[in-house]
Amino acid sequence: MKLRVREATIWDCQRIVGIYLSNSPWKDSPYETYLQVGPWGLEETCAIHLNNLKLVGGTALVAELDGKIAGEAEVFISDEVWDGELVKTAHLSVIEVARWYQGKGVGRALLERVVELAEGEGCDLLTVTPEKKALGFYRKLGFDRTVYHGVIADISTDAGRGAPKVAELTPDWDDLRGLPLSLGQFQSSYNHWFSEFVDRIADVDGRVHFESGRIKSGFFVLEGSFFDRKTATAYFWGENGLDGLRELVALARSRGFKTLRTSLGRELVSGSLEFSITPLDEVLILAKSL
Repeated sequence: MKLRVREATIWDCQRIVGIYLSNSPWKDSPYETYLQVGPWGLEETCAIHLNNLKLVGGTALVAELDGKIAGEAEVFISDEVWDGELVKTAHLSVIEVARWYQGKGVGRALLERVVELAEGEGCDLLTVTPEKKALGFYRKLGFDRTVYHGVIADISTDAGRGAPKVAELTPDWDDLRGLPLSLGQFQSSYNHWFSEFVDRIADVDGRVHFESGRIKSGFFVLEGSFFDRKTATAYFWGENGLDGLRELVALARSRGFKTLRTSLGRELVSGSLEFSITPLDEVLILAKSL
């Protein structure tokens, strides 16, 4: 059994799509497949995604087992704010192993190559947002620090009053670098910037409300949901998450949304008694020191 890891190219997309679909029950229309699996569910969108990722400095890796592509991983390297400090970070955005190759060391081989890549780039941390079932796997491999512990929650917009003054713009990464992602954190800040402003598919993303810009307390994204027209997702880059939440709840209400969905630091959830907050799930971002 020969296992090797190399950088992916767009010519690998057909086989990369096979990896993701092997683990997904979705066999619907191309549009529905995209919504459930993401850009990896279709060869056309996978090629666009990999091209976009490479243009902003990301890296995609594939693992080949006996010459057949068995797994894929993607990494972003950026300066990230963790616990108030700016840290050069490699973030493992996704890692996927085809169902029929699981348990053969493919995921571990991809992760080892990611560690080599991060160390070669002089990163201080390697971070990941693990699925709950994979927590033990990552902790055994040295991911022993929690850099973010948040709660995904639905927030009623009933408390919103008026609407904040909005300066519409599309922020560059340089605008956001150095600011904490106080609302919406699920991946690294750079990963979210890439997903919201770079890696967009017009025929998909153009179907829902989307606005971004600057409000008094920082930069924001307000994006409609594909599954519930009364719900908006929010991201906020700024020092004061509570002020950002107040402004975005008011903005969402003024746009006709009944619910704002975002992730919040646990301290913000417990301290925000002025809002009706319904917790949905936890978010953990783990880190390995390099």
